[in-house]
Amino acid sequence: MSGQTDPPCINLHQICTLPGLFNLSGVFHLITLQVYFIAGVGVVYSRPPANTQTFFLGHTDDILSLAMCPAPVKFDGQTYPACTLVATGQVRGIVANMWDASCVHAVAHACENRCILYCIVAGM
Repeated sequence: MSGQTDPPCINLHQICTLPGLFNLSGVFHLITLQVYFIAGVGVVYSRPPANTQTFFLGHTDDILSLAMCPAPVKFDGQTYPACTLVATGQVRGIVANMWDASCVHAVAHACENRCILYCIVAGM
């Protein structure tokens, strides 16, 4: 339509909140990272000296749950180190996303691959 412009884009730099305030089991503390969720965003916080956040934005609704695979996983022809694959589930729509915490890219969606939760829980 003429005269209309695209909506402004929001670039996230940092999300300020207390991770796990309402869901203490939804925070994973690793040596150099914390992985948690706020609303519909998966957050990977790199501890100091980096002191940065990266974001997984693959959800269309609030995230309700988060799991991290403690074992190395071979999935779809690629091997992921321990504590790299994360699964997040949301309130409505796509049941779960599996994503790589090291680069915050989607690996699979539950609607595409029904074994996603099995891979995370069993570390396969």
